[in-house]
Amino acid sequence: FHSWERPVSFPQFRITNLFGYTNAVQMEKLKCILHYFYVLAVQNKNKQNSNNALRMISIYRHIPTDTEYSMLNNKYLNENVTPLCSFEFCLDGSIEECNNAIQIDFANKFIGGGVLRMGCVQEEIRFLINTECLVSL
Repeated sequence: FHSWERPVSFPQFRITNLFGYTNAVQMEKLKCILHYFYVLAVQNKNKQNSNNALRMISIYRHIPTDTEYSMLNNKYLNENVTPLCSFEFCLDGSIEECNNAIQIDFANKFIGGGVLRMGCVQEEIRFLINTECLVSL
């Protein structure tokens, strides 16, 4: 569990936030989340998750030091000639089709952005497609 006190302005995981809205976006968010749990329940009932009997979510939070922040300055990035590590780029498929894929959240200063509020862009969509990411809030 966390060892720091959250500021009042810090987003909190409250799915009940979605119940207070009547617009279509919030209703679709709620439907996505409820469908995720419905699918898990059906799979469990029908024992369809035999290949995935153990489901694991690992969450790592890293707060950069002041030195690391300064290294992210455009000046340093533009001058950096360190080669990137090797990687594979596929034109076919999607993130959702990858086994053991890593989801990285960086689009908002708060993890999940406004997924349980009014937000509905890149980060919020990712958290609804991969609903298990909500546990990181």
